[in-house]
Amino acid sequence: MPPKAPALPDGPLTPAVVKSLNVPTLKVACGRYGLSKTGVKKKLVDRLLEHLATQSKLTADPCALCEGKLVFSPPMGVEQPCPWCVEPQPPATVDGVEIKTELPPEPRANLTGVSAASMAALLPKLTQHNFVLDDALEALRETADTDIAATKVSDAATKRLESFNLNQAQNESEAEGRAAKRRKLELDKEKLQGGDLTPLNDLDADFYNQILECPGIVDWLFADPTAKQSLYDLLVMSNKAAKWYSEPAKRYFKARLDDLLKVGQIEADAVSAWVALEISQLREAVYGFPDAGGQVPALFRAFDDPDVVQDEECAVVQFHQSGSARKDIVVIELD
Repeated sequence: MPPKAPALPDGPLTPAVVKSLNVPTLKVACGRYGLSKTGVKKKLVDRLLEHLATQSKLTADPCALCEGKLVFSPPMGVEQPCPWCVEPQPPATVDGVEIKTELPPEPRANLTGVSAASMAALLPKLTQHNFVLDDALEALRETADTDIAATKVSDAATKRLESFNLNQAQNESEAEGRAAKRRKLELDKEKLQGGDLTPLNDLDADFYNQILECPGIVDWLFADPTAKQSLYDLLVMSNKAAKWYSEPAKRYFKARLDDLLKVGQIEADAVSAWVALEISQLREAVYGFPDAGGQVPALFRAFDDPDVVQDEECAVVQFHQSGSARKDIVVIELD
């Protein structure tokens, strides 16, 4: 059983009285659950004396803001500790190691140049405004006139509210945009399943008009129940890549879609195999982990700032990387 705490004597607890109480260490007080390190007793006594000194000061000269209660109630705000009377608690430690808590310790407010009395005079003039301690302290540092300070606090609160509302509106707008995109994808999917090709036209009208002249692509679209959605997915990734990687992706897709139109003159099976392979490669390039962090995917990199010469069988690409005088020539075989 832990030892019983000694009874406190009547009268003020001076350092001599505290010393005579023979305050036990945590190890003695808590038994086998106590701390093994020494020096804890001194820390406990120091904290107790510090608290007694604060209480003595409050009794002799009550704070103008909290009137010795250690807390004050700002207008339209929650009760909070008086920054002139209550020190923020330091991080808890065990054997010299800081104990991490869910909430970080409150930083001490910057009271430089501001008295508790001036804050007490300002508070009654803030009844119509949300109270933020840092705003009030900053206003009182800038002016001794509490009416002007109250206006500054009000302006700061208004700006904070406007910023909050703007962020809220942006978040709602982004959420609505994402929801609209999801609805559009679902609607396009329903149209494609019903044989309607307008979603393909909406994504790339020029390409859509060209595929109608390719017998192999047209046969594939109406023979394979998944073909319309596959071509739609291909064009969606094409647009996303062009948005994210700009010209290199645009040049890549221009070359690849032109190649598809050539394949489309042959037969439906060739088109199906080409689209399946291209979608697989694009998913890895566009959605996969980049092979060089933050850079253009390797699939598009050969088209970065190129000088392209193309014939029926190959594309000769001359390119150079940023910051380098070296130029390389790459020959890309067309499938």
